[in-house]
Amino acid sequence: MQDAYRQCSLVVKIDVEGFEASVLHGMERLLQEQRCRKVIVEVNPGRAENLGTSCDLDTFMANFSYEPIVAPLGRSHFDQCYQPV
Repeated sequence: MQDAYRQCSLVVKIDVEGFEASVLHGMERLLQEQRCRKVIVEVNPGRAENLGTSCDLDTFMANFSYEPIVAPLGRSHFDQCYQPV
């Protein structure tokens, strides 16, 4: 069972209205193990800032060797996709 778990490659979509950083912190083990082939995050920086939960998601994901593959194009609310380098 553990081998099947380790071989599983996940695609994760996060849409939590400003609590993205909290969810990503909660899945650090998956990120460290690079078990996710894609992590799609709906980003709303203004909402996260108002909630006091903002962080630099690109830097956070880079700590686990994930890079953004979609440019935000200056929009205030967008989906960002990360994949392992």
